[in-house]
Amino acid sequence: CSMSQHSMEDAFINESIPSSAEKKQLRHAIRKKFAAVDDVVLLRAVNAFRPWRAPVDTSNGIMKVFEDFAFQCGADPDFGVDKPGVALRTRFGTLMKEFKRDQCRSMRKSGTVEQYEERDRLLVDITTQVDDWNAKVAADNKVKEAKQLAIENSGDLMRRLAMNEIDEDDTNTEDDDISTDGKYTQAQQKLGKKRLIRPGSAQKGKITKRERLAVVMDALTESLKSASGEDNSKYEYKTQRLAFEKEQAELQLKHKAEEAKQRRKHELELEDRRRKADEEREKRMFDFFRTMLNKTNSK
Repeated sequence: CSMSQHSMEDAFINESIPSSAEKKQLRHAIRKKFAAVDDVVLLRAVNAFRPWRAPVDTSNGIMKVFEDFAFQCGADPDFGVDKPGVALRTRFGTLMKEFKRDQCRSMRKSGTVEQYEERDRLLVDITTQVDDWNAKVAADNKVKEAKQLAIENSGDLMRRLAMNEIDEDDTNTEDDDISTDGKYTQAQQKLGKKRLIRPGSAQKGKITKRERLAVVMDALTESLKSASGEDNSKYEYKTQRLAFEKEQAELQLKHKAEEAKQRRKHELELEDRRRKADEEREKRMFDFFRTMLNKTNSK
């Protein structure tokens, strides 16, 4: 009977001890909604692995990255929510939208001042990196479009030149067919020479293949130069704009840090005043009781 009782007690103890998976599940069940510390853990992972660089429409794309984030954040002891990769991506998108709309203060529900400051600092860094990456992608796309347009323009020009050659060949063939008599041929040759040497005449002889090639190359070069110049000016403007936005973000962080410093200083001053007031009150009470005791003893 004692052995069976001990075995039942051991079984009850073993059932009462949670496994590692149950411990993880219990730890994740601390919160149902994101807190400031959860946002900080998520943004640290985002800032480290930069999911915006992930290839689009592939198995290793952005969703795969956020699934990895879910695993990494779940291993962090400070992360107190159990969320899949889709929920983490949605939360990251919400943080970015609210930060760009300057409404992060409305999201401050639970957390310390240090956690909010780190979250805002990470959001500034991530926003700058995302803007830089988008500007680079846009500039690369502009260059590709300009090259493609230049190739299409050069191809169209070559087709037009080829059509002109065909028309000229057809005209020469018709002239040869009409000039069957030697006298007419000789007259046409004389007339052609007169036309070639006529002053002010628009016809100056047949265009050679080398001249046509030079026209094509000049047109292609001008097209590439104009596209490259337009792209460079836009890239310089975007670079200046990004630098300005980064400077403004740094000034905003500096201003917030000053506000936090002044707020902390004010809180310390209030705490010091309360402490001194308590000491003065205790001193007055002590003096009052001592006076009462002296009066009682004197009687």
